[in-house]
Amino acid sequence: MIDRCAPGDDLRLDRVRWQPATDRRVVRRVRLLVAANLALAVWYFGWLVRPDRIGNPVLFALLMVAEVFNLVQAVGFWWTVSRGQPRADVERWADADVAVDVLIPVYDEPLDVVELTIAAAARLPGARVRVAVLDDGKRATLAAIAERYGARYLRRGVNTGAKAGNLNHALARTDAEFVVVLDCDHVPGPRLLAATLPHFRDARVAFVQAPQYYANADATPVAAAAWAQQSLFFGPIACGKGRMGAMFCCGTNVVFRRSALDAVGGFPEDSITEDFELSARLHAAGWRSEYVPEVVARGLGPEDMASYVSQQQRWAKGCLSTIPRLLRSNLPWKLRVQYLLSASYFLTGWTILVYMSLPVVRILTGAQPLAGASADQFLVHFAPYFATALLTVATVGAGGYTYAAFCLATASFWIHVQATLTSVFRRRQRFVVTPKRGSDRRQPQAVLPALFAMAVLFLAVVVGLARAWTPAMLNNVSFAALHLIVLGTGVAPAFRRRARVAVAEVDADAREACVSGDVSVRLRIAMVAIVVLLPQSVASPSSVRAQLDARAQAGAAARSFLDTYVDPDGRVVRRDQGSDTVSEGQAYALLLAVAVRDKTRFQRVWSWTTANLQRPDSLFAWRWSDGRVVDWMPASDADLDIAPGPRRCRRRVRGAHLSERRESRGGGGARGRDGRHRRSAGAGRRAVGAGCSRRAGRRDPEPQLLLAAHLRRGVAVDLGSPVGAPGRHGPGRGRAAHADVAPARLGNGRRRGCGEGQRIARWPPAGLRPRRGSAVGALRRGVRRPEPVALGGVVAPAALRPAPQHDRVRGSSRCGVGRRRARRT
Repeated sequence: MIDRCAPGDDLRLDRVRWQPATDRRVVRRVRLLVAANLALAVWYFGWLVRPDRIGNPVLFALLMVAEVFNLVQAVGFWWTVSRGQPRADVERWADADVAVDVLIPVYDEPLDVVELTIAAAARLPGARVRVAVLDDGKRATLAAIAERYGARYLRRGVNTGAKAGNLNHALARTDAEFVVVLDCDHVPGPRLLAATLPHFRDARVAFVQAPQYYANADATPVAAAAWAQQSLFFGPIACGKGRMGAMFCCGTNVVFRRSALDAVGGFPEDSITEDFELSARLHAAGWRSEYVPEVVARGLGPEDMASYVSQQQRWAKGCLSTIPRLLRSNLPWKLRVQYLLSASYFLTGWTILVYMSLPVVRILTGAQPLAGASADQFLVHFAPYFATALLTVATVGAGGYTYAAFCLATASFWIHVQATLTSVFRRRQRFVVTPKRGSDRRQPQAVLPALFAMAVLFLAVVVGLARAWTPAMLNNVSFAALHLIVLGTGVAPAFRRRARVAVAEVDADAREACVSGDVSVRLRIAMVAIVVLLPQSVASPSSVRAQLDARAQAGAAARSFLDTYVDPDGRVVRRDQGSDTVSEGQAYALLLAVAVRDKTRFQRVWSWTTANLQRPDSLFAWRWSDGRVVDWMPASDADLDIAPGPRRCRRRVRGAHLSERRESRGGGGARGRDGRHRRSAGAGRRAVGAGCSRRAGRRDPEPQLLLAAHLRRGVAVDLGSPVGAPGRHGPGRGRAAHADVAPARLGNGRRRGCGEGQRIARWPPAGLRPRRGSAVGALRRGVRRPEPVALGGVVAPAALRPAPQHDRVRGSSRCGVGRRRARRT
């Protein structure tokens, strides 16, 4: 029957186009890459775990958990594949009289798929083979097919325990020394017994596992990606596990020693991944396992998205449910670690969810896990680490692991999340048979969670591009777009109709390239370009010019500070020092927003500052935390920095109408000798103190700024009343608490209608102009200097000069007496 099937009639009869790469040169290259990966991991994590990197504590903790988990998985992968040296050939098995039972469990698979497997199994050479068809579907036609090929037909009365129960039922009715288990779609080749039985000369070997090869890898994009994932596992990973004696049973293409099965009570029926659970029990009982890196049977992989999702859900739920038992088992530490690495792989979806969420949270809320780091700094440390890890996977996979396989695994993140929740809450799990034939329809319903994630990412990209084009924002937009591209590539097969590709139409040269061990060029170019070059080129458009243009570098530093520390509501958060807010930070953000002409950010910072920090005397409280002011004492340097913000905003940012403002109050402007309209001194003062205030008529804080310096020096000062308002010490006069300290007399005009002798103060007083070490001084001189500790050690931008420093604003006093010159800072 099998002879009449020519190559091409059934894909499982075509020649095998893959073998695991066991060349010693490949192993040496892998070890060199592993050493490079370890060095780059130390480079990246040494930069990441510094205390000053902590931004939002919750987001930073999530990022660290995801990164550490992936590092553990990566180190386990490097450890495993670096041990994948080829074994010496074992001696040929000479006993052809040994009895072997071949068990083929069947449920509802197509009869033509099952028939070819039965026919090939019945003709296996090298032993006295007895084939048994285990039919849980109870079909009379299948019984007739089994009888045609001389196979035994077994069926149960009650189908309990799914596949494991079916196998245990057959074990009780057979008695051969060795047992072969084949899925009904895996056609055995003539070398199955010749390649596996010699390993049983070691009496401690319980089972020998062979690769699970997908002959229909060229049929559909899903099958191709699924096989690429399988080839990575059954290639370098399985070779490494076999070398360490940690290879587990994969459910098909496996030969058991019957005495080992009897010793552990047969197949466990309480798990939907009975093969994985059985392997752990055998190893815990002291038995050994072997792996044969040779394709001895050819099967069918999932051909549509629904079949792939069903298969991955069963594997994920079954493996995660075994983790508690693995932790309690008495396995040797090396085997236990290997089992835990394999089972915990299905937690990777949580890390992908974290990585996708971080740029979305940053774009929509402004919160971010890292502080004190620019986009360039992050990419310089992260990109080499990630790109080298991908290059290692591509090299280890010998061209088998493709970009499509990576995208499909990433788009399946929600399967891991679902399986974890199912295992944690101990919900009942049902064994689902993977369909052997794909559907001809589109299946978007199979990837709905991934589509929802794509919609959120797309929304975040649009919002981020609409809000700002700063380096930090573009960096997060780039990462969100990267995840969007990867997810889109992964779910795309769900929207394609299934179209089988004839084997003869596949390029033979492309097949030979995979067999020869060449690294996938597509994976190298796509992943390195997308992950490294795209974010690098988009995230920091000024990074290339930074070394040549100091002003551009300073602007990038200013925007980085605003993106890092300023919340969307305008609050400047000391993320690395308790997440509180101080007036110096608000002042610094105001000046930087003016310097980079970001009037929207200025309005938010100014509004939050006046609403939450401004005192009744128009000075600003120093510290705010937990939704309230915790230190009402003003800081003179902060007040001096805040005061010029509105004036500079109006003059530097064109068209900045930030709020309602009264140009004059109790008096108007006058005309000078040249006929031009000149703003009154009172109006000028209000432009400084309350020019951008939302509330018209706010008291002019300028005289209070003068006295704030005395408060800073520890001198008790009676602030009195603002200019023009009656008070205890005369209309608008402040009095110092000490006789030798009096308000400075910085103007010579008298206010009409005010008390005799009152002086009109101008800002800033000569003795309180910005010191050389202040933020304003740094902006004026255009030099870089460390920011005060209150702002987290951020370097102050250089070359940010808001305006020429000697502009003069002329205007008559409100009394019409004399003129004054207010020097701008």
